[in-house]
Amino acid sequence: MTWELYFTTLKLIIILFLRLTMCLESAVISKGNDRLANVTQTISRLLDGYDIRLRPNFGGDPLYVGMDLTIASFDSISEVNMDYTITMYLNQYWKDERLAFSDEEEILTLSGDFAEKIWVPDTFFANDKNSFLHDVTERNKLVRLNGDGSITYGMRFTTTLACMMDLHYYPLDSQNCTVEIESYGYTVTDVVMYWKEWPVRGVEDAELPQFTIIGYETNDRIEQLATGSYQRLSLSFKLQRNIGYFVFQTYLPSILIVMLSWVSFWINHEATSARVALV
Repeated sequence: MTWELYFTTLKLIIILFLRLTMCLESAVISKGNDRLANVTQTISRLLDGYDIRLRPNFGGDPLYVGMDLTIASFDSISEVNMDYTITMYLNQYWKDERLAFSDEEEILTLSGDFAEKIWVPDTFFANDKNSFLHDVTERNKLVRLNGDGSITYGMRFTTTLACMMDLHYYPLDSQNCTVEIESYGYTVTDVVMYWKEWPVRGVEDAELPQFTIIGYETNDRIEQLATGSYQRLSLSFKLQRNIGYFVFQTYLPSILIVMLSWVSFWINHEATSARVALV
């Protein structure tokens, strides 16, 4: 009788434990579903009546757009084409009060497709020759929306940029190659771009076979064009050519050829076969 009571009690405890676990799981799932529904409703509400054609604060003060970038790699430098290719992460920051939904601490990380539903800066590279956005396994874009309407818009891409090189002192030369960032259509009365506090990352880890990156600097200026005045951000890389590479590729072979040509003067003038063999 005692054992039957023991097993009955144990069975009741297990049943109660399983039911309690199921209740907790249901509560968690219900809470998750409620949050998902709330976020979905919030996004739908924000986009309802949103006009993607108008910049934030339209008709008022200019919109300030912050920039920072991370260098993923220096892929190539071409003296023939006067350009260089880099892969980078570009982040842009601005505030759109039309998208504010709660306090600043609330953050929504959204897919890159969300950028097609909101206003984004028409940023371009003034010295760009060719660029492409990476899309493996998905398009490399992100959108983070803060509760106060602050937006982080990031992307990863590879770009080939023009770099006018002075090769008078080749191969003992140094070059300045720049990244020129600008708004294509918005003048300074509408959009003002600026570098963030830490504007550039990854330069220290970048490597090139023929060059050493000895420094970089950022600046900004107003570019006067036929269509108006535009804010332009500039990042300049200081590149020093590695002389060691050319010592073995150019100087040493040339020196050896010259020294070899001198050998003929040390051979007896009557040793015709030796001279012919040398030639």
